[in-house]
Amino acid sequence: MPRRRPYAPAALTSTTTNPVLAGRAAGVLLHPTSLPGEAGVGTLGAHARRFVDWLAAAGFRYWQILPLVPAGPGESPYSSTSAFLGNAMLVDLQELALDGLLSEQEAQLELGDTGEVHDQALDAKLPRLALAGSRLSASSLADDYDAFRAEATWADEAVLFAVLRRAHDEAPFTSWAPGLRDRDD
Repeated sequence: MPRRRPYAPAALTSTTTNPVLAGRAAGVLLHPTSLPGEAGVGTLGAHARRFVDWLAAAGFRYWQILPLVPAGPGESPYSSTSAFLGNAMLVDLQELALDGLLSEQEAQLELGDTGEVHDQALDAKLPRLALAGSRLSASSLADDYDAFRAEATWADEAVLFAVLRRAHDEAPFTSWAPGLRDRDD
């Protein structure tokens, strides 16, 4: 029986003679929380930058990341309660330590082994984010933060809604007291 030769792809036609190949590109669909990271949940920190470097080295041109908003039920980015707010899970606490907003110890997340990684990580991360936020105005990032606040006219309303929703145990706003529900100042 004759031996099969190993598969060798035919040489690609030059993109100048085949315009279809000129626009070809490859990409990856991966939410940043699926990357390695703090307590098993990826962030937009150093691991994400290394992933982008790997994508570029591998010849990929696109990274589709899904919505970066707060996750809704089932950790779905498609059922978020806000189209404006970012997902707190994506903030890298190590980056906040590098910026001087947290100490190295404060930037460490240690979680139990219950399998509810996202919930545990978020519960552990939120107080640290609040602490970093309280230090922001006295940091070297204060001017950048003030510039962002001046442009982000939507931020106060979006944050107020998120805080009220959390205070109401994630209940729909239609069930809130009329003064809160109807935005009575």
